[in-house]
Amino acid sequence: MASAIGVVGRFRGEFEALGGRVHIARTRDDAIESVGKLLSGRVRSVHASRGLMPPLAERLRKFGIEVLDDSRPDDYSEPGTGITEAQYAVASAGCIVEIADEEATRLASAATLLHVAILDSANIIENLAGLAPIIRRSLGVSGRKPVITLISGPSRTSDIELKDVVGVHGPNEVHVVVYGDTL
Repeated sequence: MASAIGVVGRFRGEFEALGGRVHIARTRDDAIESVGKLLSGRVRSVHASRGLMPPLAERLRKFGIEVLDDSRPDDYSEPGTGITEAQYAVASAGCIVEIADEEATRLASAATLLHVAILDSANIIENLAGLAPIIRRSLGVSGRKPVITLISGPSRTSDIELKDVVGVHGPNEVHVVVYGDTL
């Protein structure tokens, strides 16, 4: 198994090769601060997953950014910006893993033009084989029906002439702020 620094570096390289951007922060609080700096002057409001709401709303207010309290598809009539907390990342695939139990989280990452995810560096795994037991555990919880999404940068599609188009079916800009003791 690669060292923690190696795994973070590999994830960063793969994710950025797919068009995403990775930012490094020391702590979770620093990561939220980094989100504020990243979005300051660019947006006035954001959609966010429920678990991030209290600390995020308080911190982003100082940057003049409002965290919207929304959870229905019609709340996304103007896509804007979404902020979520990625549960895992896969270094070799350059993707973050979102395990969502609520629609608000899925919408914040998929129905926005700009998606920012916060990720604990301790939750970056080396390869997809390491993700299989995590998925099995998530699906094995009685009464839980999560949607598991692997996100590897901005949405991309190609037409019949192989012209690459970004942002057609999801965000055209994706950032991940990685934090943690393993950096």
